Formats: sequence, C-alpha cells, structure tokens
Amino acid sequence: MRNIARKGAKSDLHFLMDGDMIVSVGMAEKITKIANEMLDGNQKNVLLVRRFESEKGTVIPRTVSNLRVSMNENNNPNWEPQPIFHRNAPYGPNYIPSRIKTVSSTIYKLCRAGYSFNVLSHVFTVQEGVKLEDTVFSQAVALHQHRNAKDRASKRYTLEINAEYPNTLEKCGEFYL
Repeated sequence: MRNIARKGAKSDLHFLMDGDMIVSVGMAEKITKIANEMLDGNQKNVLLVRRFESEKGTVIPRTVSNLRVSMNENNNPNWEPQPIFHRNAPYGPNYIPSRIKTVSSTIYKLCRAGYSFNVLSHVFTVQEGVKLEDTVFSQAVALHQHRNAKDRASKRYTLEINAEYPNTLEKCGEFYL
C-alpha cells in the first residue's frame, strides 16, 4: 500500500507513516528547510522521524518536553524509525506481509542502496494505544502470514537485495523478517 501511495503522490518528499499517527507540534515548519536541502533528489539522504506509542487514555505528547515526561512516566523509551525521503528513493518490496516489517524492509533497502540516515531530534510522531492484545481475526491473519508468507518473502527479498546491491551487505548487515 505504501508504494501505491508513493506512486500517486504529487510531492517530491515522501513520509512513510500510518494515517493514525499524531505528529509533534509544528513538525512541518520545523523540518521543511532541512528536508528541502537534504532531500533534493541528488543526494542519497533519508530523514528519520522517531515513532512512539502511548497507552490509550494517557495524554499524547506533542512537544519534546512532554515526550520526555511521557517516556519517564510510562517507562517506554522505545521508538521505531519513520523515513522521509525523495521520490527518487527506491520503493520497498510489495510482497512483504503487512504485519511483518514493511517499513523496516524499505529502510534496509535504502541502506543497501547507499543512503545515509539522519535522525531528527526535534520532531516525532505518536500512535495512541500500545497494542497489547490482538482480536481473534488479527491473530488469525498474523498467524497465517507467519506460517505461509514470511519464509517465502524473506528468501525472495534476500535474493533480490543481494543481487541488486551486492557490495553493501557488510555495511548494512543481514536482514531478518
């Protein structure tokens, strides 16, 4: 789905994020200048926005200072990267099952393609609700994907990425689904 969204985007800058993410206050204004400078289509740069989760019912942090408080109170300093890159950047694989590292596989491909990563410290996104339990349907879908699609996708992705970028394995390491 992310590749479809990218193909239809009119902007030169693509931000891979879920639609229910809440961005920090003033994010667009804070990153516009650096994004336009670093993501011009001529340089192989990626900006990484830190993605956090907050427990349902808690106050969603919107500023860096509120984020610090939230992380301390909830004892959850973990984050995942959400990339912003130029439209010329390689697309991620379409066949990775949706619940199994789709963004990570794109980031790994960018590494193998020689991109540099720059973590933004002054902006972030938050998703409300730490997923503690899945519905029965969600569990069934995840189980099916893990049993039937994960190994095939992993083998295919490894073969493709090693053929396309044979000299960057040492730099980026192995990728595991």
